[in-house]
Amino acid sequence: MGEKAIYFSPTGGVKTVAEILCNDLIDFTLSGKELNFKNEDVCYILAPVYYGRVPQVFIERLSEIKGNGAKAVVVAVYGNREFDDALLELKNTSEKIGFKVVAGIGAIAQHSIANTIGEGRPNKSDIEQLNIFKEKINKKIESGKIGVEIVGNYPYKEIGTMPDYPRAKENCTKCGICVENCPVGAIISPEETDKEKCIGCMRCVAVCPENARKLNSAIVNAVTEKLKMVCSEPKENTLYI
Repeated sequence: MGEKAIYFSPTGGVKTVAEILCNDLIDFTLSGKELNFKNEDVCYILAPVYYGRVPQVFIERLSEIKGNGAKAVVVAVYGNREFDDALLELKNTSEKIGFKVVAGIGAIAQHSIANTIGEGRPNKSDIEQLNIFKEKINKKIESGKIGVEIVGNYPYKEIGTMPDYPRAKENCTKCGICVENCPVGAIISPEETDKEKCIGCMRCVAVCPENARKLNSAIVNAVTEKLKMVCSEPKENTLYI
């Protein structure tokens, strides 16, 4: 199977990081796939960070994979706040399905709700840094070394929930693209969403051709102001190896 990248990317930030690190991508955003890796393979496993955790739907889809001793690099992509327990959760999940984790990366991308946070990232400097990370990872793999210490806590922090969900506005044409593209099947119709299922990934907002789905502006503003207080300074990508 060679080198692959498996990713969950509702709004495209994770996919962008995946494209920097690997040429052969497998998208798990809408569905999982049964995959069998070989011992000599290398797999990058990338996820966004929601409330310091990995989206549980991605964790569930990863269970369809058999690592069979292949090497894995886990990557938590976050919007310039913190990745908290997400990278450790990815590592533990990857090992559970049979991978040998050799490295971990905390990578920055634009925040999916507060778009001014991490805006334009990954940028040119990020791309250069991630390419340096990959060179170091390749050298470690060539040396035959495995194992890596990842920061985080176990038990993991509680999974947070968003107080509201994106809704269709007056200019909605009821095309159904949001329904087809919801990663968890929460959108029953353009006008109806199952709030209990919605994970706040913002994919429906990102894919709407009419820009007709929006999250309540008060919530967006509150999230943005809160994040400005804790992550106004640009963070650096982080390598664990």
